[in-house]
Amino acid sequence: RGIRFIETQLPHVQQQVNTLQDDLHQFRQANGVENLASQSQEFAQRANEVTKQGSEVTIQLAEARQRQVQLQQKLSLQPDELIALQILNSEPRYHNLLYQLRSNDQRSPPKLVVCK
Repeated sequence: RGIRFIETQLPHVQQQVNTLQDDLHQFRQANGVENLASQSQEFAQRANEVTKQGSEVTIQLAEARQRQVQLQQKLSLQPDELIALQILNSEPRYHNLLYQLRSNDQRSPPKLVVCK
């Protein structure tokens, strides 16, 4: 008798399960949570991209500020000084000597340097 009772109730219970699953599916579609796991993963990827872009923008901003300071310094020079600076900046020997002077300044007290 118990088995027959269960067998008679089984189709009714199965119909209730199917109805509830359909309701759940419709609820998920209506509220945009159909693919919650994939949406969460996509959101995490976008957040990582935004963070990376933010870091790149921060670096670019620092570089732009440095260029701005350099340009302001150049603009404050007299025309003759600006021409001299441009000539020196294009001269590799000047950069080599400047590097040597800075290296010496860091190692020891200032000394007299003679350039030929």
